[in-house]
Amino acid sequence: DDLIGLITFARYADTVCPLTLSHDSLLYYIRGLEIEARPNEDGTAFGDAVTLAAARLKTAEERYATDEEEENAGYEIKSKVIILLTDGNNNCGRHLPMEGAALAEHWGVRLHTIAITDPPEMKTIQTPTGPVEVEEEPLVQERILEKMAETTGGIYRRATDEASLRDVYAEINAMETSEIETDRYHVYTDVFQPFAALGLLLLVGHAALTTTWLRRIP
Repeated sequence: DDLIGLITFARYADTVCPLTLSHDSLLYYIRGLEIEARPNEDGTAFGDAVTLAAARLKTAEERYATDEEEENAGYEIKSKVIILLTDGNNNCGRHLPMEGAALAEHWGVRLHTIAITDPPEMKTIQTPTGPVEVEEEPLVQERILEKMAETTGGIYRRATDEASLRDVYAEINAMETSEIETDRYHVYTDVFQPFAALGLLLLVGHAALTTTWLRRIP
């Protein structure tokens, strides 16, 4: 029951699938995605992508609220969420990543960020108790993704393979739940009439037989 859309980004951010309840249509567009290989289109503009995604959610909310002004006055989508999945550094586009995050935060949109990376490298440091292996410091871009998520109340996670990516999406799915009240109407059809007619017919037959052919004399 979620409205879900899809925005892709290389050098430019594009709305591939607008917000829709038809998830089969969304999957159709996802299966047709290809990695951009043209030099004039190559790049990573996830600052623009986040900005565009936030604007799409805001516009959808405003459009719904004005469809039927009396019924939907003051309508607000309870949970507006962006999931940013990237494997590169923001190196082009008109909007900086934190600009997009600030806009999302201003419009009440929660941003979750996922970095597709190699497994973290380990380094050995000397401590008073001996050498200890620790993870290398995250790259600058990872710190930016983490800050973007924190700004909007979202989470930042790494994904190093398919299994870890599924785990991240499962974590986000568990976080993003909303209670929705719906009105259900049931239409009932009376079907007792044939049975009532049959019962009445049997009673009449019983009365007729007991007073004539099957009449009993004390």
